[in-house]
Amino acid sequence: MKAMDRSPDERQQIALRDVLWITTAVAFVLGYARTLGQSALMQAVVYATLAVSVGCVVGWVGRNMRDGLFWSAVMALLAYVAVAGGRLPNSAVVIGWGAVGAACGALAGVRLPTSAWLGSWTSAACGLLLMAGCIVVAGHSLSWLLMLDVVAAALIGCLLRPFITFLQWFEQRSRQPRVVLVSWLTLTVVIGNALVPILGGVQR
Repeated sequence: MKAMDRSPDERQQIALRDVLWITTAVAFVLGYARTLGQSALMQAVVYATLAVSVGCVVGWVGRNMRDGLFWSAVMALLAYVAVAGGRLPNSAVVIGWGAVGAACGALAGVRLPTSAWLGSWTSAACGLLLMAGCIVVAGHSLSWLLMLDVVAAALIGCLLRPFITFLQWFEQRSRQPRVVLVSWLTLTVVIGNALVPILGGVQR
C-alpha cells in the first residue's frame, strides 16, 4: 500500500523506531536546555504558554483546534531551540520570537487565510507587528539593532506559510507520524546551533 493511501490514523501509529527518534530528540533538547541555565527554563515556560494560548485562539477561529495547537507548539519549540541562550538584545525580543513562532505557526497550520499568497503576507505582517509590539510595549525604542529583529520576524513569518504547507504535504505522503517529523526538525535545529560556534567562531 502506498504511503499516500494510508489513513490519518494509520500514519499516527508509532513504531519502535519512531520511539527512538522521539526519545533522542527529547534528550537532545533537554540536554541543550540544561546547559543554558535557569533563565532558559523560564523562557520555555513563557513559550509554552504562548503556544497553548495562541494555538487555542487561532484553532478556534479557524475551526481546526488540532492543527492550530500542534503547529503553534512546533514553531514555538523551534523558536525556543533557535534563540535560547543566544545573545538577543533584550527580553522583549526573546518574548517576541516566541509570539511570532506561535502565532505564525498556528495561522499557517490552519491555513488562515486560505489563499497561500495572502496567507504568507498575513503571516509576515503578523510577525512584524508582534515583534514590534513586544519591543514597544516593553518601553524600548525601535533602534536599528532592534529593527533587524522586526524585519527578520516579518521575513520568517512570510516563509513559515509555504514551509508548513510543505511539511503538511510531506506528512500526507509519508509513513511517519507527524511527531517523528517534528523530532527530525528539532534535532536539525539543535545540531545546527551546536555547530555555529565550531564552524563560525560565534560565541553563544
